[in-house]
Amino acid sequence: MTTPQAQKMQVEKVDKALQKGEADRYLCQDDKVVRVVHATHKKYKKNLHYVTVTFQGVSEKLTLMISERGKNYANIRWMWQERDDFSTLKTNLGEILAVQCVSQTSKRLSGQ
Repeated sequence: MTTPQAQKMQVEKVDKALQKGEADRYLCQDDKVVRVVHATHKKYKKNLHYVTVTFQGVSEKLTLMISERGKNYANIRWMWQERDDFSTLKTNLGEILAVQCVSQTSKRLSGQ
């Protein structure tokens, strides 16, 4: 009798040679912290297509969506709504993960 192999989780690797961006730390209600890296391809500096959002040790790459107000980024799991006043992180089922997020820092990535 054979035992089933453990299912491996696929992780998307980001090519740092092609990435350039800024990291923002957002402080949210209930002292929750969201880290957002706005990334652009070095070839296409003017086109910001995605962000990498890290929340509670989990990182997700979210793609820019069309929005009337602010910028929305989403994938099949999360949605990041970036606004001038407050930003919000939700699941795609509508469950709020972090609310009233305000940017605390903005600095250049240094390969750390």
